[in-house]
Amino acid sequence: MGVKQTKSPSDKVEALLRSIEPLHRQVRVRRAVDGYLSDPSRNDDRGRMSAELKKVATTLRHIVGMQRWVDDTRYDLNVRRRIRDLLRHIDHNGSWLDAVRECRQARGLANKAGQGWNERKEYGPGDPTDLGMAHTSHPMNTVAKQRTGGRRGGNCLRYSGFGHHDELRLGLAEFHEIHRSGTAVAWLRVECASREISGTDIYGPSNEDADLPVEVLWELCRKLDVRGDDHELFLGNGVLSIFLDGKADPEAPMRVVHGYRFWWRRGEIVVHDSHRDRWSRFLWRRRAWRATEPSDLDDDTFMHMRRLVHPIWLVAHRARPIRARRPRRRRT
Repeated sequence: MGVKQTKSPSDKVEALLRSIEPLHRQVRVRRAVDGYLSDPSRNDDRGRMSAELKKVATTLRHIVGMQRWVDDTRYDLNVRRRIRDLLRHIDHNGSWLDAVRECRQARGLANKAGQGWNERKEYGPGDPTDLGMAHTSHPMNTVAKQRTGGRRGGNCLRYSGFGHHDELRLGLAEFHEIHRSGTAVAWLRVECASREISGTDIYGPSNEDADLPVEVLWELCRKLDVRGDDHELFLGNGVLSIFLDGKADPEAPMRVVHGYRFWWRRGEIVVHDSHRDRWSRFLWRRRAWRATEPSDLDDDTFMHMRRLVHPIWLVAHRARPIRARRPRRRRT
């Protein structure tokens, strides 16, 4: 195999000059480049200095790019017109230094226009979802919508440094803005894989607590297929996934003991203190019942309740996961 030879700076400049169209523009740009490089300060014993040739090549790449940018429909029409005007200035036999300045300006316009196009790119559907009589969920499925929603809500969605824009682009999370009668009142983040809303993923204006009715929370779970078991807003109102699959009814507890109402399934127990209207949720982890945040009851309190009250012990016993038995080894 032959060794691949890289082009010298002089060859790169020549190749870029040949890429400029139409011919009259190429001739004028070539004349400007020759006039710029003919200065003795830009030459050494071997001829044209390599550093100066590299600078010229950068500007020539901009000129070749400008020929594409003026026809790129992704960019705003006003941006394309400004780039076209700069390209015409280069055609009018201006100095090379003027061409360098105008090419940098065109490069900046293209970068800004490309950033705007990227921020308007949609990730997922953008149709609003009705959540009841007055509330509506609007997906923030573009970075531009995230920034606008973040400015409306005074939260971190307007900034790039928090990673939310990358989460949207990579499909890791989706974001929604909740409106009440046309006014934005809440912003939420949903993990795409688990469909969960964690403890810091829903907030009101200026990062205050969100004010959403219980009916709206139920509609969020049903229509957006989200779960908020670990969020205080959902847990505090009893809007839990155990009631969404139809196997448990929030109005019909499976057992009531001294004012505590219980629902359970394998590996999970939900407790409602009817005296104080407080909710708690426990999961079976590492062969023990553990309270999930932000439950009202903690691990020790629930352990004492099981020890002192036999019906509560029965609830915890029935909700324990069934351990798979190991197959017996046969004698050879």
